[in-house]
Amino acid sequence: MKLCQGFFIAVLVCIAAIAVRADGIPSDARIIVGHGGDPKKVGSTFLVPVNSSGGSDSGDDFENGSATENIVELIFTAKLGNSDTINCVAPDFYFGHCTVIPGKGHKVTIIFDDPLAGGIPPGDDFFIGLNDPGKKTGSWKKDGVKDLDAQAIFAVSTPEPGTLLLLLGGLGSIWLRRKREPSPETHV
Repeated sequence: MKLCQGFFIAVLVCIAAIAVRADGIPSDARIIVGHGGDPKKVGSTFLVPVNSSGGSDSGDDFENGSATENIVELIFTAKLGNSDTINCVAPDFYFGHCTVIPGKGHKVTIIFDDPLAGGIPPGDDFFIGLNDPGKKTGSWKKDGVKDLDAQAIFAVSTPEPGTLLLLLGGLGSIWLRRKREPSPETHV
C-alpha cells in the first residue's frame, strides 16, 4: 500500500470518529461522568438529585464506596414527562462509551461502559453532570425528572488474558528448562 493511500485511510477513520461523537442537538439534557470533589460514598445503587434549574449542583459528587472493587459500569434510569431526547457524553475520564436506550412510557436508560484504565477505582471520586452544554442549568426538570436512579456495577480488577498467558508461558518455560537440566548431584 502506498503512503498516500495509508494517509487517506487514516484521515477517513479520524473523520468518522469525530462524526460519531458529534451531537447535533445541543439543547438536549445530557449526563457527563467525570472527576469530582467533596463526594458522597455510594454503593451499588444511589440517587442523583436534579436541582430546581434542571441541572446538577457541585454537591452531586460521589465516591466509589467499595474497598476493593472498581466501578466498571454506571446505569441511570429516569422516566421523562414528555418525549424529549436525552444524550450523554463519555469524556474519557472513566468510561469510553455511553448509550441511551429509550423504553416504554418515556422511560430512558443511560449506560456508561467500556471502562478506561479499569473504571472508577475504590475510594476515587466522580461527578454526574446534568447541565446542558455550556450552561449552568439543564433540561431535566422540564421533563418532570426529580431524581435519577443510578446503579453501579462493580468488578475486581483482573489482568487481561494475554497477560496471564504470558505469565503462564514464562513459568512453563522455566519448568521445562529445569526439567531438562541435570541436577548438580548427578555430576560426580
